[in-house]
Amino acid sequence: HTFGPRLCHMPCLRTLPVGTRAVATIVLVAVSIPLSSGDQDLCELEKAGVLGWMPFSGNIILPKHTAKYEAARRQYAAVNFFNRTRPSVVAQVQTESDVQAAVLFARACNYTVRMRSGGHSYLALSSCDSSTTPCLQIDVGFMNHTKVLKGGKQLVAGPGIRLAGLADVLHEHGLFLPTGECAMVALGGHMQTGGVGMWARHFGVLSSQVDSFRIVLADGSAHKIVSPVEKIDGGGSIVKHGWTGGISNDDIFFAVLGGASGSWGVITEVTLNPVKNEDFFSVYWKVRFVWDTEGVVSMLRVWADLAAENKDDTRWSTHWTVGGVLPTGVSPNIIALEASWVSPKDQAGEYDAQFFQTIVDACVGCQIIDAVNVTEPMSSSLVNRYLCCEDGPEFPAFQYYEKSWQQTASFPDADATEAIVRKLDELLPAANSTYLLIFQLTTVLKPRDDPTISLPWPGDVVGVVCDFFFPDPRLAPFFKDFVNSFTEAVVDKFGEDHRAFWGAFGDPDLVFEWDKYYESEDKFKTLQRIKADVDPNNLFCNNMSVPLPDEALQSDDTAAVYPLRVDWMAPAGFIFALIVALRQ
Repeated sequence: HTFGPRLCHMPCLRTLPVGTRAVATIVLVAVSIPLSSGDQDLCELEKAGVLGWMPFSGNIILPKHTAKYEAARRQYAAVNFFNRTRPSVVAQVQTESDVQAAVLFARACNYTVRMRSGGHSYLALSSCDSSTTPCLQIDVGFMNHTKVLKGGKQLVAGPGIRLAGLADVLHEHGLFLPTGECAMVALGGHMQTGGVGMWARHFGVLSSQVDSFRIVLADGSAHKIVSPVEKIDGGGSIVKHGWTGGISNDDIFFAVLGGASGSWGVITEVTLNPVKNEDFFSVYWKVRFVWDTEGVVSMLRVWADLAAENKDDTRWSTHWTVGGVLPTGVSPNIIALEASWVSPKDQAGEYDAQFFQTIVDACVGCQIIDAVNVTEPMSSSLVNRYLCCEDGPEFPAFQYYEKSWQQTASFPDADATEAIVRKLDELLPAANSTYLLIFQLTTVLKPRDDPTISLPWPGDVVGVVCDFFFPDPRLAPFFKDFVNSFTEAVVDKFGEDHRAFWGAFGDPDLVFEWDKYYESEDKFKTLQRIKADVDPNNLFCNNMSVPLPDEALQSDDTAAVYPLRVDWMAPAGFIFALIVALRQ
């Protein structure tokens, strides 16, 4: 059976189960599919030694399927990083066995693997450049099921469900989980990189709400990985689960939740521990102002003082957003304050509305565009007020971007906050500018003492975003300088350069910049050890994946080499789907 210039001998009938022989013969015998010039042979199955039977119910999409391929490869970063979003093969999976089949195919046929749940990686880390490395993108977006269990104490969800869909299910059942604000981000990547959002100051990030997950590892095996902490029914003690089925449960739980998504395997299901709306008193504020430099400086100085005075009270949270939007001609530059107060029901009488009102009143002379101040269930605020943004780039006419994110372990004082605001003011667009700007200063983090997850910088409390959007890629160096200038100002005032995987920017590589993403070398080396245990051949890799302990720089320009063994099986169901795709 010819695949390109070399022969790929398919031992069709060697080890198939009873009842599949006739089907396999019809499907796999005497198929000749020449590839276009320059394409790598899709598979040399003789290297696999045996042909295992594993069904595949998903879709296989190749570059030759132009319209389908363009739709399948499309993601947030597809314009900014065109070449990084050109996988050799896209496998749109629907079941865990589909994922296993895809992983086994990649393993047997020397493909690297990237995983995509929603496709919102700013650096296109959920896709790959097939011109430099044969690569398979496993898209779990269709695995978007949900089920509420144990009377609302647990929610089971597929990794492909978007935050908007997750929020709807929670709201329907009177439940709540703290998530980020981007409605079309999917659960799979979100929960692995923290899941930061305004309510995280009250409850902790979404990663801290994970009870268990299912994962397919590099050898194609599927496992249920459970939290070492009993998180429901009043528990809280750490219970070591040790080694089961040849893998360390606790190591994988630790690594997946914070240890660089895309490094460990493919998440196929997540079990989360929500809270009930009825157990909490919740208030949501949102006030939007026309930008006035001196008024905003005054308001943020008051915020800084109040935040420092009340830093240990996690019942309040604030989320500042500046929209530099003058070039649209629709509205002026604005600043919005979103705020929440959440406490147990028995502390409702301690709610202090003046806390937020004092901040708002400090913007002397500022024009208020609109305001909301409502007492309502948290899930209602999440669904109807907090979640935002359509799928894909925020601004279709300004699709290129330069982004940054810094976080710190202490609230900046009033002088530091003012310095950041004045630096921002220098960068805001004026009339007829050729760019947009989004800035956020937000309390989306809660200090935690949880040794069971590896999420970086556990003591941090405040984060700062500064994103520039522009219409022409030739402007990228100019805005990169803008980002670097702002980042330097923030780091100078924070006194530290802490970063997060979900907001990684520039062109980072953990081999050289691990100390910006992990608070200790011990944690980084622990993750490297786990990587060597569960993925010794680096099947799952990208520029920001955890490197093997002895690994030199791995990039899209370097193809990983996998020693093939006779007990690796190229799954017949996947091969069949691939053949059908090739013949279309």
